[in-house]
Amino acid sequence: MGQNILICGASRGLGFFLAKKFQKKNNKLCLLSRNIKNLKKIFYKKKEVYLVRCDLASTKSIDNAVKKIKKIFLKIDVIVNCAAVTGPVEYFHKSNITEWKKAFEIDFLNLIYLKKKINSFHVKKWRFYN
Repeated sequence: MGQNILICGASRGLGFFLAKKFQKKNNKLCLLSRNIKNLKKIFYKKKEVYLVRCDLASTKSIDNAVKKIKKIFLKIDVIVNCAAVTGPVEYFHKSNITEWKKAFEIDFLNLIYLKKKINSFHVKKWRFYN
């Protein structure tokens, strides 16, 4: 058996690409995303692939996801974070600080929150990719 891998932001882009690659290598995957519709199309009934809805903008959503993750994995070998939102897309001097704070909270602080919650159960060896 391969490794236990958790991928945040697995429904698009790099997270989606890595999920497909890791699944082919006989790993057990837990794929987190706000929108699992795209993941269902590709990973429907795939052995050792679990889809968990999680919005990193919400600590309540993170708490619910962690409960599900704990039922899937006894330990986690690798965490890959590809979840992120784009901050304000405009001239910096015209940007709104509230929008930057929200992006920072989602892209960094809530990811730390998730990692701390996951760290509450057995982790053999952390490898965290962001």
